[in-house]
Amino acid sequence: MTTRQTALAPLTAAVGREDEGPSDPALIRPRVVPVPRPIGRPRSGTADRAILDAAMALLSEVGLAGLTMSAVVTRSRVARATVYRRYPTREALIAAALAQVKGREPFPLSGDIETDIATGAAWAAAVLGESPFQRFLPLFVAEALRGPAAARNLVERVTPNHGGVAREYAEGAAAAGLRTDIDPVLVPDIIQGAMLMRLLTSGIPPDEDAVAQLVDIVLRGLRDPGARRDPAAGPPPTT
Repeated sequence: MTTRQTALAPLTAAVGREDEGPSDPALIRPRVVPVPRPIGRPRSGTADRAILDAAMALLSEVGLAGLTMSAVVTRSRVARATVYRRYPTREALIAAALAQVKGREPFPLSGDIETDIATGAAWAAAVLGESPFQRFLPLFVAEALRGPAAARNLVERVTPNHGGVAREYAEGAAAAGLRTDIDPVLVPDIIQGAMLMRLLTSGIPPDEDAVAQLVDIVLRGLRDPGARRDPAAGPPPTT
């Protein structure tokens, strides 16, 4: 074997014959294997969108009381197993649909009454500015007028912090230096009712100035001039 043949021998062995391809694994390029496309409907937001669209359409037609999982399956044309995999219960589905209507989830209560009153007013104004909520507002009013039980059910689902703020006020008003001689439920009633009336009387949701003025009026009226605020509750919020 000549010197040139000796020098080329390793390369020749690695590359091999053209029809065989290289024999050295270090010189073999990985072969790209196409991934087969899965059969059936892909797992994406498509099914979720179809389910929630169907739920919202049914809400507008039959209300909360008439919304059923079977009706959503039929209207959405999504497999029953898929619907239940995403929303195991009717309550979970209704909660998801109402979150779409309101455009946001309920804000977490902080434990400070005055802070939560201010946050609740801003949250209510923001929800009232959502087009889907305005579209469903007549449905919610009609649902509430069906009777006390329907009204309580509606409030718990649409405005869950209504009850939360009332309970928070009942439990902590004295320590926060707030009046204890009033019905705690009136506090969220005043906040949410005033926000709603601003929308109904003007056709537009409350702006920041209206929210700030409402919070100031409410907190001034709730503070007990003869009581001292518990230092552990922190300073009152600025509005």
